[in-house]
This record gives sequence, C-alpha cells and structure tokens, in this order.
Amino acid sequence: IKIRPPKLPSDVTLFMSIKSIIAKRIEKKLGGYKIQLNKIDSSLPEKLSKEKSVGIIGGGLAGVSAAIFLAERGFSVKIFEREKYLGGKVGSWPVKFDDGFSMQVEHGFHAFFRQYYNLRNLLKKIDSYKYLIPIDDYLILTKDYGNFGFKDLDTVPVLNILSMAKTGIYSYKDAMLNPGFRKMTSLLTYNSEKTFAKFDNVSFKDFAEEVKLPPEMQLMFTTFSRAFFAEPQYISMAELIKSFHSYFLSNDLGLLYDVLSDDFEDTLWKPAKNYLGKYKSTISLDTKITSFKKDGNQFIINDERFDYTIIASDVKGTKSIIKNSDYFKNEHPAFFNQMTNLKQSQR
Repeated sequence: IKIRPPKLPSDVTLFMSIKSIIAKRIEKKLGGYKIQLNKIDSSLPEKLSKEKSVGIIGGGLAGVSAAIFLAERGFSVKIFEREKYLGGKVGSWPVKFDDGFSMQVEHGFHAFFRQYYNLRNLLKKIDSYKYLIPIDDYLILTKDYGNFGFKDLDTVPVLNILSMAKTGIYSYKDAMLNPGFRKMTSLLTYNSEKTFAKFDNVSFKDFAEEVKLPPEMQLMFTTFSRAFFAEPQYISMAELIKSFHSYFLSNDLGLLYDVLSDDFEDTLWKPAKNYLGKYKSTISLDTKITSFKKDGNQFIINDERFDYTIIASDVKGTKSIIKNSDYFKNEHPAFFNQMTNLKQSQR
C-alpha cells in the first residue's frame, strides 16, 4: 500500500502565510495605522444659525481649505492673497515669453502621498481627485552609489524597515557590526514630547556623524530632509524622526505617491474656486495686508471688519503681519515674541 504524504505548501506560500500573520499582529499591536486627533462633538450644530464673517489671510492650501470648510458651515469668507494667483507653494501663474509663447509656470514638483488623508478627501470634495495619477517608483539617483528604488518594499510597519535592506540603503551586516548603528534605534520610536525633548537641538548631520551612518543611508535621509526645505546641517533630528514615521515607518501605505496630471491651476485651483463659488465667498488677489487690528469682538483687516480671522500665510508673511500689529504687540506679548522670532525654511 502506497501512502501519499500530505502536500506541503511551497516555500513562497508558507512565507506569505507567516508574513500575513505577522502583519495582522503588528496592526493589532499598533491599534491600526490611523489615529483620530480631533474628536467630533456631534451635539454641536453643523451650520451657523446666524451668518458670521471670516477674513482669511493667505490663499495657499491652508487658507483655501479653511475657506471651503467654513463656507460650507454658513460663514461668509474672504481670502486675502498677496500674489496674483492662488496656491502659495502649489501655485501656478501665466508667463508670456518674448516670442509670444505663453504657458503656466509652477513653483516645482509636488507629491500627493497616500498618507494625506484629509487633503485627498478635500480633492474628492472639489472634484479634483480624478486628476491624480500614480508614479511607478520613488527613485533616488546617485553619482557614486547607484540608484535606489522603493516600489518593492514591504508596506507593513517593522517589515518595511527590514525590507529596506534589499534596496542597498543599508545591510544587515552594518546593523549587526557597527556599534553606532544601534543608536539608529532612536528612529524606531516617536513620541511628540520625548522625541523633541531629546533630539530637537540635534541636527541630522551631527546625528549621522555620531552613529557613523553608512553613506547610502545618509543620502536617503538627506533626500528626505531636502523635501522639507532643509539641508542636513539645519534640520532638527526630531523633525526628521517625526517625518520618517508619518511618511513611512508607522503606516502601511509605503513611499509611493500620486501627482496631478496637469497644471495646478487647471487641476486644483479652478476646481477649488468653482466649489467656493457655490457659497458666500470672495477671493481678493494681489492684496497686501497693510493693517491688522482688533476692535471689541471684531478683527479689522485692511479696514474691513470680520467676526473671526485666520492667518494662513507663510512664516515671512505671518511675521510681517504680527510685527506691524499693535494688537499682537500689546495684547499678546509672549505670542508676539514667539512669532517674530520664528526662522524661515531654506528656499
């Protein structure tokens, strides 16, 4: 009598099964990958019973987002933007050349990561989401160390950092034999208070030199720090750890992202303006803020009165507004000093 042994799964099938179990345990341990920061009080009304006005300084993503959500709730909104176009760093403006050729010009490339839950929901709201298209890979091209791609990385936290070894960014040998490499475990945990208390005064450059980070890994993190408008000697290590968790280590969406399929004016700002047009809203372009005051319960922006105001300008613009406002200087001196001492990011 021949007894057929039970058919065992292939190595690949077995590996995938084990990986699936590990992935589920990691997700359970972390309590999922999304954390709701603000609790919605459903007992409060969604819309105003009486119209209120809001002046919004800055027509970038922050200002326009605020305008949209407030307008939906019954506020009369007015956006003040110093440029002749909306968008700030995601702006687009027309340029006509000497030979008569004209086109829209943008500040540069922008990635829409899949971890941008709120922004992507906003794009769906204004019917702009349809313009997002995926990239094939997140590539870092180097002169001396070859090219690094991230499309084949595991997306499960912990497994993702382990699988990064196959890109050539680091090796398990480095991790085992380099004494300073053990200090890299600081990257594996993030706490908003403890991380900043320990690392906010340390630059990535100094940290990398202390732990003798392999040059390939230094290149990767330098790429990330430049994405936040800072060279390695200037970026706070705490900020880099926070970003590393937000964009990669603590979610299951990987490093790949989407981009808008055409000019920002057509794919983002026209839809936003069309959406705002359904509500009581005004957009004032090419408008500098000459004065900011408060009179009783109202704010006065360039001699216009509002019940509320939002300052959504960049650091340079915000510092200028606050520095030239007696209201902030006299009523909120600590805030005045804090804001006027803010540093700008690099260009």
